[in-house]
Amino acid sequence: MSQLQNGGYIIHNIKLLNGRLYNKLLSQEKDILFTAEQNKLLAVLYEKGDQTGTDLALATGLATNTASIMLKKLESLGLVDCRAHAQDQRKKVFFLTDLGRQQEEIALHISEELDQVFYQGFLPAEIKEFEAYLQRIQHNLAQKDY
Repeated sequence: MSQLQNGGYIIHNIKLLNGRLYNKLLSQEKDILFTAEQNKLLAVLYEKGDQTGTDLALATGLATNTASIMLKKLESLGLVDCRAHAQDQRKKVFFLTDLGRQQEEIALHISEELDQVFYQGFLPAEIKEFEAYLQRIQHNLAQKDY
């Protein structure tokens, strides 16, 4: 395997291991109302505010029908709600409920625990440099036309 191919494999493996640890930490939270997969949608709403279902699917990389099913479940849990789009009544805009916003604290707590594991043994300058490299990779991937 060449060096160029190895980086993608390492990133993929890190993603898998990170997901396992995230799920384990999530399962230990007694007040949690969402799953790790559902948190992909919630995280976008926490960061960007109200979004259409299509925008949420694009931001998370989920298939539109998968995002739709997950959003219905989040609605039934009382974490999100929806209303008609102001310019296009055929579209729905999803937003966090008060209960959904309260769950953000749990998600942030878990993220902090993951960061502690992730960056164990790193110096602050190494973290900054590493994240700059990751941002460059992210930028490179975002520039590709899929």
